[in-house]
Amino acid sequence: PASIRISDPLGRAGPDSFYGVSKVCGEAMGYLYSRVQKSFDFVALRIGWCLYDEPTALRGTDCEDYLRSMWLSQRDFRGFLRAALLADLADRQGFVLAYAVSRNGRRVFDLEESMQSLGYDPVDDAEEYFSKVDDAMTKG
Repeated sequence: PASIRISDPLGRAGPDSFYGVSKVCGEAMGYLYSRVQKSFDFVALRIGWCLYDEPTALRGTDCEDYLRSMWLSQRDFRGFLRAALLADLADRQGFVLAYAVSRNGRRVFDLEESMQSLGYDPVDDAEEYFSKVDDAMTKG
């Protein structure tokens, strides 16, 4: 899949549900308070799929490919959160919109701008994780 690069401060907002509309609304409010009213700094994290300790739970389902592309390991989730809390946003005019997914081979989001803005480089890859699980299952 083609990577999606954040090209403007609010990214490509194309919500497909009321839930998506609420997320984009939150990002827009953060933009208003940080860049327009200069009240506080704001980091909007577009968080990938970080649900289970064991991401192979959905192996073989219709959404497996999508979830592998969106997977965010708990280690990378902690890394992105820490980076967002500690980020110096002075050169970003107080606002950052960043994708938070692991360094997955199948990811659809370009992480370069997120990594540059927050100073965090994700470590994990869903393909490597699933490969290790597969190896362990065949040996055990």
